Amino acid sequence: MRRVGYSLSGKDRLNDETAGNMSAGGVYVLELDMPAEDYPSANLHQTAEIAKRHGIEIASIHLPIAPQHMYDVTNKHATAGAMPFQIELIKRGCEILGVKHIVIHAGGEPLQEEERVERVERAGEKLPLLADVAEKYGADICIEVLPRTCLGRDSDEILAMLKYDDRLRVCLDTNHIFRESEVDFIRKVGKKIATTHISDRDDINERHWLPGEGVVDWVGVIDALDEIGYEDDWIYECGLDPMPTIIRERALTFAELYKNAQEVFARRTPTRYSKPKPEIGMWE
Repeated sequence: MRRVGYSLSGKDRLNDETAGNMSAGGVYVLELDMPAEDYPSANLHQTAEIAKRHGIEIASIHLPIAPQHMYDVTNKHATAGAMPFQIELIKRGCEILGVKHIVIHAGGEPLQEEERVERVERAGEKLPLLADVAEKYGADICIEVLPRTCLGRDSDEILAMLKYDDRLRVCLDTNHIFRESEVDFIRKVGKKIATTHISDRDDINERHWLPGEGVVDWVGVIDALDEIGYEDDWIYECGLDPMPTIIRERALTFAELYKNAQEVFARRTPTRYSKPKPEIGMWE
């Protein structure tokens, strides 16, 4: 049974109102994703208490990568503090929040073609060091599939990084797969998929829309996940408020996220609450 979750990102913080709305709507799994500058001062003990009070499991944290010149661990120009910073976040996430998955971007962009092999090799050096820390807490490092020229932009590049350490896992982001179909990606990466970021997109760029608002083949996604035996968390990474690229007069509710998940799981056409704006540009 796939549990429905939500990625709380940006400047948002978990409070009793949000947690209460989540649990009332059937959403009981949380991913915490903060800007790098906010993690050190965040009261994670309070966050853990609020989640527990409402029956919510904090299943994962997303390690920050921006600004890339400081925190991209596969970028040779990143500061010497990048790895210690990430390691400290893993420890705090596991010890205080009890997370089991640590989601990371292997590398940002722009990335030139001639740099890619070297960056994969650097990922093979750095990510196992993070896996060493996570393993002590029974957690794993999940490399997120990324769009455009980012490192980890397709199954071949993801698999090239996974070969360096059998403990590494993958975060399936349905919003980021452009160089192959979502179905092919899932089948190729297979059981290495340990967690998800769920949202929809168009053929131009990532959009973080609700499933059914874009071009992702959701029946194919569910069929492929069934084939590989994935029954773990289904974590939405789409804001409740309308995105700038979508036309919707109100915010979504957590109950509507849960309903969307059940429709996708049942291979039904998801209820539409909005429509994309016409003639959307690359970076709108």
